[in-house]
Amino acid sequence: MFDKTQISSDTAMFDQIDAINLYIDRVRQTLKDSVNMDPLDDVSMIRGQAEVFFQAHIRRALAFLDGGKHALDAGHGLIALTAVRCLYESAACVHDFCNQVIKLIDTDRVVDAVALAHQRSLAQRFEVKKKNTDLYDYTAVSILKQIDAMDKIVPHARRDYDQLSEFVHPNAYGSVYYFMQPTADQSIEFGSPENERSQTMGLFLSGASLFSLIEGDLWRFTSSVLHFVERRLQAKIDDYYARKASGQCI
Repeated sequence: MFDKTQISSDTAMFDQIDAINLYIDRVRQTLKDSVNMDPLDDVSMIRGQAEVFFQAHIRRALAFLDGGKHALDAGHGLIALTAVRCLYESAACVHDFCNQVIKLIDTDRVVDAVALAHQRSLAQRFEVKKKNTDLYDYTAVSILKQIDAMDKIVPHARRDYDQLSEFVHPNAYGSVYYFMQPTADQSIEFGSPENERSQTMGLFLSGASLFSLIEGDLWRFTSSVLHFVERRLQAKIDDYYARKASGQCI
């Protein structure tokens, strides 16, 4: 993904490029062509519904990663920064989802976890009231709330996101300051930023590094489901021995 021979060693996070490439590759390997939604039991229900969420959002993150990298290599730094901002949003969305669904699974509220996964998979803002029902609220969670949640474990995530937003929004950093060229007289000249690729690469690597968080969240979810299965199995074992002790089992 990132070739160290094509990146200056002075670039921020240069020493982490190998690890970043590894995290991206691992997340890419989790892609599936289909998800089995046959509700055999609670475990298959939550796994299937959550997998729908994960497959969609992982694809979104990888699409912005690959598209942003192509834009960066083609000299379109501003488009690349837009993609990086989207990477922050995808990572924050996955992280917040895992935080919330794991809380439910860890307290054996699997039915609620399935409902949450369903709602988050189909969450939206545009005309959402028409889609909401008595059972499901499909209103998307505020992305800033999710960014702030990610900020608790990813240092300066909110600050980085705000900085990227300044470039993406039609503010000075994404317009006048971005294209204005220094001159010796009183005139103002415009053109492409000098060293645009090298100046943008550090922020791009920062966004790409969030795939380590995504991979970790996928493992957290899997671990939570496995512990749920373990608790259920142990409960059955305990029930068997309790009935055996009371003479109910022969």
